[in-house]
Amino acid sequence: TNEDMVEEHFRGVYGLIAELKDAGIMDENGLILDPRRIVNLDETPAFVDFADNKGNAKTKRVAGKDDKCIGVSTENRECNTVTMCWGLDGFNYGPQIIVAKKTITEGLAVDALKVFKDEIHEEFHCSTFGIISNTQYGVQTGDTFLDYLKKLDRELSARGINEEVVVLSDSHASRKDVRVLQYAKDHRMRLFFEPPQTSHFLQSLDQYNRQFHCRYNKAKNNLKKQLDRNMNTGDFISLVARIWKDWSSVDDRINSFAQVGILQNRVAPENIDRSQFYVQPPPKEVQKVNTTIASPVG
Repeated sequence: TNEDMVEEHFRGVYGLIAELKDAGIMDENGLILDPRRIVNLDETPAFVDFADNKGNAKTKRVAGKDDKCIGVSTENRECNTVTMCWGLDGFNYGPQIIVAKKTITEGLAVDALKVFKDEIHEEFHCSTFGIISNTQYGVQTGDTFLDYLKKLDRELSARGINEEVVVLSDSHASRKDVRVLQYAKDHRMRLFFEPPQTSHFLQSLDQYNRQFHCRYNKAKNNLKKQLDRNMNTGDFISLVARIWKDWSSVDDRINSFAQVGILQNRVAPENIDRSQFYVQPPPKEVQKVNTTIASPVG
């Protein structure tokens, strides 16, 4: 049951409490000593410009006199992936944008250099580090996840976090790459995987995924009013960078952890919303059968 998963996730032999204690992040009394050393990362798919068939987003129909009417799409349905990460202390680490391309062109590299700076802004609780990766379908692989961990390692060092960090994550195949596991081990990152099918109640970033997309779509719609062409990947990169500092607040990030049972000073599984938990029905009562064998008559 979901309740069993929560119990195992937090208090199991290899659960989160045991992991935090082994890393020196939690003391024997259950007190979290440094919330900066607990982070959660996740990916979310994002269309460059997937219209919603409202207003100007509808496909336009054009034709000359006596010509067949042709549909002209105002959309760019290219789907990329954005890797995001934030800490229990409310700090928002820089993004990774994985584009669906065979190569990264010089133009895209220049676009990335314009918007991403390797800087830590503690006053804004945000990093402007950022990287562009590419795969055939714009999804995370072992290679691109390794790229992301290298970026995260630089950010942690820039923040002066040199002790072991527990990185909470789903169990996507990219995390199991041998090179990824070795790099994490060699660079003070302990990857801690949640059970399958539990992200909606055990992963903090999942609690605010929709907010990111709403913020991106609002910025996208504003930009489209200024463009006389379809949006492209360069526009997508610029928009993600533009909204990165403020698509979520420090309170949002801290609250997202609280919703999945992790407070800044202790774990609190009782905080998890159980209203959507799957409850296994009790087994049907089996009718007891009298097994007494009757004695033969006579």
